[in-house]
Amino acid sequence: MPGVKGKQRRILPPFFTIFLSLYVFWCWLPGTAALAAESGQASSGPSIPQPPAESCIYDEAALLSEGTKGTIKEKNAALLEKYGVQLVVYTTDALPYTDFSQRVSYLRTVMERWQAGGNRWLVLALSVSDEDYLAVAGTALQEEFTAEALKNLLDAHVEPDFAAKSYDTAVSKFFAAAADKAESYCAARPELFPGASSQPEESAASTVKLGQKDNTGSLVLLWVGILFGAILLGCVGVFLVRSRQLSRRRRRTVHRHNPTIRPARSSVMRQETRPAVQIKAGSRSTGVYRDQRSSRNRRL
Repeated sequence: MPGVKGKQRRILPPFFTIFLSLYVFWCWLPGTAALAAESGQASSGPSIPQPPAESCIYDEAALLSEGTKGTIKEKNAALLEKYGVQLVVYTTDALPYTDFSQRVSYLRTVMERWQAGGNRWLVLALSVSDEDYLAVAGTALQEEFTAEALKNLLDAHVEPDFAAKSYDTAVSKFFAAAADKAESYCAARPELFPGASSQPEESAASTVKLGQKDNTGSLVLLWVGILFGAILLGCVGVFLVRSRQLSRRRRRTVHRHNPTIRPARSSVMRQETRPAVQIKAGSRSTGVYRDQRSSRNRRL
Protein backbone atom coordinates (compact mmCIF):
# COMPACT_ATOMS: atom_id res chain seq x y z
CA MET A 1 0.00 0.00 0.00
CA PRO A 2 1.50 3.40 -0.92
CA GLY A 3 0.69 5.03 2.40
CA VAL A 4 2.19 2.20 4.44
CA LYS A 5 5.36 2.03 2.36
CA GLY A 6 5.88 5.72 2.84
CA LYS A 7 5.67 5.29 6.62
CA GLN A 8 8.17 2.43 6.58
CA ARG A 9 10.96 4.61 5.22
CA ARG A 10 13.37 5.53 7.97
CA ILE A 11 15.76 8.46 8.16
CA LEU A 12 19.02 8.17 10.15
CA PRO A 13 18.59 9.64 13.64
CA PRO A 14 20.30 12.97 14.21
CA PHE A 15 22.61 11.59 16.91
CA PHE A 16 23.72 8.79 14.57
CA THR A 17 24.56 11.25 11.81
CA ILE A 18 26.52 13.47 14.19
CA PHE A 19 28.43 10.50 15.61
CA LEU A 20 29.32 9.26 12.14
CA SER A 21 30.53 12.72 11.12
CA LEU A 22 32.70 12.99 14.22
CA TYR A 23 34.22 9.57 13.58
CA VAL A 24 35.05 10.42 9.97
CA PHE A 25 36.58 13.72 11.11
CA TRP A 26 38.62 11.93 13.78
CA CYS A 27 40.05 9.48 11.20
CA TRP A 28 40.69 12.26 8.69
CA LEU A 29 42.36 14.73 11.06
CA PRO A 30 45.64 12.84 11.83
CA GLY A 31 46.29 12.11 8.15
CA THR A 32 45.63 15.72 7.24
CA ALA A 33 47.91 16.97 10.02
CA ALA A 34 50.69 14.62 8.91
CA LEU A 35 50.26 15.72 5.31
CA ALA A 36 50.36 19.37 6.34
CA ALA A 37 53.49 18.75 8.39
CA GLU A 38 55.18 17.02 5.46
CA SER A 39 54.15 19.85 3.15
CA GLY A 40 55.50 22.40 5.60
CA GLN A 41 58.79 20.56 5.82
CA ALA A 42 59.05 20.29 2.05
CA SER A 43 58.34 23.98 1.59
CA SER A 44 60.63 25.12 4.45
CA GLY A 45 63.76 23.37 3.21
CA PRO A 46 65.42 20.15 2.08
CA SER A 47 64.12 16.85 3.36
CA ILE A 48 65.51 15.30 6.54
CA PRO A 49 66.70 11.69 6.22
CA GLN A 50 65.30 9.03 8.51
CA PRO A 51 67.32 8.21 11.64
CA PRO A 52 69.91 5.52 10.92
CA ALA A 53 69.43 1.96 12.07
CA GLU A 54 72.99 1.97 13.45
CA SER A 55 73.12 4.35 16.38
CA CYS A 56 75.06 7.57 15.71
CA ILE A 57 76.24 6.54 12.23
CA TYR A 58 74.66 7.86 9.03
CA ASP A 59 77.00 6.62 6.30
CA GLU A 60 75.07 7.39 3.12
CA ALA A 61 78.32 7.83 1.16
CA ALA A 62 79.62 4.44 2.38
CA LEU A 63 82.96 5.84 3.55
CA LEU A 64 83.41 4.01 6.86
CA SER A 65 84.89 0.59 7.49
CA GLU A 66 83.31 -1.93 9.82
CA GLY A 67 86.16 -1.44 12.29
CA THR A 68 85.58 2.30 12.47
CA LYS A 69 81.83 1.78 12.88
CA GLY A 70 82.43 -0.66 15.71
CA THR A 71 84.70 1.78 17.52
CA ILE A 72 82.16 4.61 17.15
CA LYS A 73 79.33 2.43 18.49
CA GLU A 74 81.36 1.22 21.48
CA LYS A 75 82.59 4.66 22.51
CA ASN A 76 79.16 6.21 22.02
CA ALA A 77 77.53 3.59 24.21
CA ALA A 78 79.91 4.48 27.05
CA LEU A 79 79.37 8.24 26.62
CA LEU A 80 75.61 7.83 26.51
CA GLU A 81 75.56 5.66 29.61
CA LYS A 82 77.84 7.93 31.68
CA TYR A 83 76.91 11.40 30.50
CA GLY A 84 73.99 11.18 28.08
CA VAL A 85 76.21 12.42 25.24
CA GLN A 86 76.23 11.24 21.64
CA LEU A 87 78.81 11.87 18.92
CA VAL A 88 77.32 11.47 15.43
CA VAL A 89 79.08 10.85 12.11
CA TYR A 90 77.14 11.98 9.02
CA THR A 91 78.50 11.22 5.53
CA THR A 92 76.73 12.05 2.27
CA ASP A 93 77.52 12.71 -1.34
CA ALA A 94 76.43 16.35 -1.06
CA LEU A 95 75.02 18.34 1.83
CA PRO A 96 72.13 20.72 1.06
CA TYR A 97 73.05 24.35 0.47
CA THR A 98 76.53 25.71 -0.22
CA ASP A 99 76.69 28.41 2.41
CA PHE A 100 78.43 27.40 5.65
CA SER A 101 75.85 28.95 7.99
CA GLN A 102 72.99 27.27 6.14
CA ARG A 103 74.70 23.91 6.40
CA VAL A 104 75.19 24.43 10.12
CA SER A 105 71.47 25.21 10.51
CA TYR A 106 70.58 22.13 8.45
CA LEU A 107 72.70 19.83 10.66
CA ARG A 108 71.13 21.32 13.79
CA THR A 109 67.70 20.58 12.34
CA VAL A 110 68.74 17.00 11.57
CA MET A 111 69.99 16.43 15.12
CA GLU A 112 66.84 17.92 16.62
CA ARG A 113 64.66 15.75 14.38
CA TRP A 114 66.66 12.65 15.24
CA GLN A 115 66.57 13.54 18.96
CA ALA A 116 70.28 12.75 19.30
CA GLY A 117 71.12 13.10 23.00
CA GLY A 118 68.70 15.97 23.51
CA ASN A 119 71.13 18.94 23.30
CA ARG A 120 74.22 16.89 24.24
CA TRP A 121 75.55 16.01 20.83
CA LEU A 122 78.40 16.64 18.44
CA VAL A 123 78.17 15.86 14.71
CA LEU A 124 80.92 15.51 12.12
CA ALA A 125 79.57 15.84 8.56
CA LEU A 126 81.42 14.95 5.36
CA SER A 127 80.20 16.13 1.94
CA VAL A 128 82.24 14.21 -0.63
CA SER A 129 81.22 15.68 -3.99
CA ASP A 130 82.14 19.26 -3.08
CA GLU A 131 85.02 18.17 -0.78
CA ASP A 132 83.69 19.85 2.32
CA TYR A 133 83.43 18.89 5.97
CA LEU A 134 82.26 20.62 9.15
CA ALA A 135 81.51 19.89 12.80
CA VAL A 136 78.61 21.27 14.88
CA ALA A 137 78.04 20.95 18.64
CA GLY A 138 74.79 20.96 20.61
CA THR A 139 74.08 23.70 23.10
CA ALA A 140 75.16 21.60 26.10
CA LEU A 141 78.64 21.08 24.61
CA GLN A 142 79.20 24.47 22.99
CA GLU A 143 81.20 25.75 25.95
CA GLU A 144 83.86 23.11 25.31
CA PHE A 145 83.46 22.71 21.56
CA THR A 146 83.60 26.34 20.51
CA ALA A 147 84.06 27.39 16.90
CA GLU A 148 87.80 27.78 17.50
CA ALA A 149 88.09 24.40 19.21
CA LEU A 150 86.22 22.65 16.40
CA LYS A 151 88.43 24.34 13.79
CA ASN A 152 91.54 23.09 15.58
CA LEU A 153 90.19 19.53 15.74
CA LEU A 154 89.29 19.55 12.04
CA ASP A 155 92.61 21.00 10.96
CA ALA A 156 94.61 18.53 13.03
CA HIS A 157 92.66 15.30 12.53
CA VAL A 158 90.53 15.62 9.37
CA GLU A 159 92.21 17.88 6.83
CA PRO A 160 95.34 15.81 6.02
CA ASP A 161 93.54 12.51 5.49
CA PHE A 162 90.48 14.12 3.88
CA ALA A 163 92.73 15.80 1.29
CA ALA A 164 94.26 12.38 0.56
CA LYS A 165 90.71 10.94 0.27
CA SER A 166 91.34 8.69 3.28
CA TYR A 167 87.89 9.46 4.65
CA ASP A 168 87.70 6.50 7.02
CA THR A 169 91.00 7.43 8.68
CA ALA A 170 89.96 11.08 8.99
CA VAL A 171 86.70 10.14 10.71
CA SER A 172 88.45 7.68 13.04
CA LYS A 173 91.03 10.24 14.19
CA PHE A 174 88.52 13.04 14.70
CA PHE A 175 86.13 10.80 16.60
CA ALA A 176 88.83 9.55 18.98
CA ALA A 177 90.01 13.09 19.77
CA ALA A 178 86.46 14.47 20.13
CA ALA A 179 85.36 11.58 22.36
CA ASP A 180 88.30 12.08 24.73
CA LYS A 181 87.65 15.82 24.87
CA ALA A 182 83.92 15.32 25.54
CA GLU A 183 84.55 12.73 28.26
CA SER A 184 87.04 15.00 30.07
CA TYR A 185 84.62 17.94 29.90
CA CYS A 186 81.62 15.96 31.16
CA ALA A 187 83.57 14.21 33.94
CA ALA A 188 84.63 17.58 35.35
CA ARG A 189 80.97 18.70 35.53
CA PRO A 190 78.95 15.86 37.11
CA GLU A 191 76.18 18.28 38.07
CA LEU A 192 75.58 19.06 34.39
CA PHE A 193 76.19 15.56 33.01
CA PRO A 194 74.89 13.06 35.59
CA GLY A 195 74.55 10.31 32.99
CA ALA A 196 71.56 8.77 31.25
CA SER A 197 71.01 6.16 33.98
CA SER A 198 71.02 8.68 36.86
CA GLN A 199 69.19 11.58 35.21
CA PRO A 200 65.84 12.75 36.56
CA GLU A 201 62.85 11.50 34.68
CA GLU A 202 62.26 14.82 32.90
CA SER A 203 65.90 15.14 31.75
CA ALA A 204 66.19 11.51 30.74
CA ALA A 205 63.15 11.90 28.53
CA SER A 206 65.09 14.33 26.33
CA THR A 207 68.08 11.95 25.95
CA VAL A 208 66.92 9.50 23.29
CA LYS A 209 68.96 7.25 21.08
CA LEU A 210 68.91 7.89 17.36
CA GLY A 211 65.93 6.33 15.66
CA GLN A 212 64.08 5.88 18.96
CA LYS A 213 60.76 7.71 18.87
CA ASP A 214 58.01 8.15 21.39
CA ASN A 215 54.92 6.51 19.92
CA THR A 216 52.67 7.01 22.95
CA GLY A 217 50.56 9.66 21.23
CA SER A 218 50.09 7.50 18.14
CA LEU A 219 49.05 4.50 20.24
CA VAL A 220 46.52 6.61 22.14
CA LEU A 221 45.04 7.89 18.88
CA LEU A 222 44.91 4.34 17.53
CA TRP A 223 43.06 2.97 20.54
CA VAL A 224 40.65 5.91 20.65
CA GLY A 225 39.92 5.36 16.94
CA ILE A 226 39.28 1.65 17.57
CA LEU A 227 36.93 2.52 20.44
CA PHE A 228 35.02 4.99 18.26
CA GLY A 229 34.76 2.39 15.52
CA ALA A 230 33.42 -0.26 17.92
CA ILE A 231 30.80 2.14 19.28
CA LEU A 232 29.82 3.13 15.75
CA LEU A 233 29.40 -0.48 14.66
CA GLY A 234 27.32 -1.17 17.77
CA CYS A 235 25.04 1.77 16.99
CA VAL A 236 24.65 0.63 13.39
CA GLY A 237 23.77 -2.90 14.52
CA VAL A 238 21.20 -1.68 17.05
CA PHE A 239 19.68 0.67 14.49
CA LEU A 240 19.36 -2.06 11.85
CA VAL A 241 17.85 -4.58 14.28
CA ARG A 242 15.40 -1.99 15.60
CA SER A 243 14.38 -0.95 12.10
CA ARG A 244 13.75 -4.57 11.09
CA GLN A 245 11.63 -5.18 14.19
CA LEU A 246 9.55 -2.10 13.53
CA SER A 247 9.12 -3.09 9.91
CA ARG A 248 7.88 -6.56 10.83
CA ARG A 249 5.51 -5.18 13.46
CA ARG A 250 4.01 -2.74 10.96
CA ARG A 251 3.51 -5.45 8.38
CA ARG A 252 1.60 -7.57 10.93
CA THR A 253 -0.54 -4.56 11.87
CA VAL A 254 -1.43 -3.89 8.25
CA HIS A 255 -2.50 -7.51 7.67
CA ARG A 256 -4.59 -7.63 10.83
CA HIS A 257 -6.56 -4.40 10.42
CA ASN A 258 -6.57 -4.09 6.67
CA PRO A 259 -7.20 -7.57 5.29
CA THR A 260 -6.81 -8.08 1.63
CA ILE A 261 -10.01 -7.16 -0.18
CA ARG A 262 -11.03 -9.83 -2.60
CA PRO A 263 -13.23 -8.91 -5.53
CA ALA A 264 -16.86 -10.08 -5.33
CA ARG A 265 -17.96 -12.97 -7.45
CA SER A 266 -19.40 -11.85 -10.76
CA SER A 267 -23.11 -12.63 -11.23
CA VAL A 268 -24.34 -13.90 -14.57
CA MET A 269 -27.18 -11.85 -15.92
CA ARG A 270 -29.92 -13.82 -17.56
CA GLN A 271 -31.23 -12.43 -20.75
CA GLU A 272 -35.01 -12.68 -21.20
CA THR A 273 -36.04 -13.76 -24.61
CA ARG A 274 -39.01 -12.31 -26.30
CA PRO A 275 -40.73 -13.58 -29.43
CA ALA A 276 -39.53 -12.04 -32.55
CA VAL A 277 -41.59 -9.21 -33.99
CA GLN A 278 -43.46 -10.23 -37.15
CA ILE A 279 -44.40 -7.58 -39.66
CA LYS A 280 -47.15 -8.20 -42.28
CA ALA A 281 -47.42 -6.24 -45.39
CA GLY A 282 -50.79 -4.50 -45.98
CA SER A 283 -52.33 -1.65 -47.85
CA ARG A 284 -53.23 0.42 -44.85
CA SER A 285 -50.88 -0.76 -42.27
CA THR A 286 -47.32 -1.53 -42.27
CA GLY A 287 -47.92 -4.22 -39.68
CA VAL A 288 -48.49 -4.56 -36.01
CA TYR A 289 -47.08 -6.56 -33.18
CA ARG A 290 -48.72 -9.79 -32.22
CA ASP A 291 -50.12 -8.30 -29.04
CA GLN A 292 -51.63 -5.39 -30.89
CA ARG A 293 -53.32 -7.71 -33.41
CA SER A 294 -54.83 -9.75 -30.66
CA SER A 295 -56.33 -6.75 -28.99
CA ARG A 296 -57.88 -5.54 -32.29
CA ASN A 297 -59.50 -8.88 -32.93
CA ARG A 298 -60.93 -8.85 -29.48
CA ARG A 299 -62.55 -5.46 -30.12
CA LEU A 300 -64.07 -6.69 -33.35
